Amino acid sequence: MESLNITHEITAPYTPQANSKAERLNRTLGEMVRVMLFQAHMPQSFWSEAIHHASYILNLLPSNAIDGISWERWTDKELSKEMLDKIHPFGIIVHAYIPRQ
Repeated sequence: MESLNITHEITAPYTPQANSKAERLNRTLGEMVRVMLFQAHMPQSFWSEAIHHASYILNLLPSNAIDGISWERWTDKELSKEMLDKIHPFGIIVHAYIPRQ
């Protein structure tokens, strides 16, 4: 595992707060789901569908885990209209940010 730069870190049992990165991700997903359900005027019974879409969206965004590389550069594929249509059921208003560079 050292050749892959993987380090084994031990935490105390039953202390999820020690997993700060995982906890932040869970909170981010939870907030995304609440906003999606609220804006779409959908009941809590659609939580599982919303969490699926939230994780899908999050996976398309640049991440520090892969040095900020976007999904398009990571996979050498462009985002297609079909891919973006998968998030349509929630009807969220999206604003694109394009850096001036």
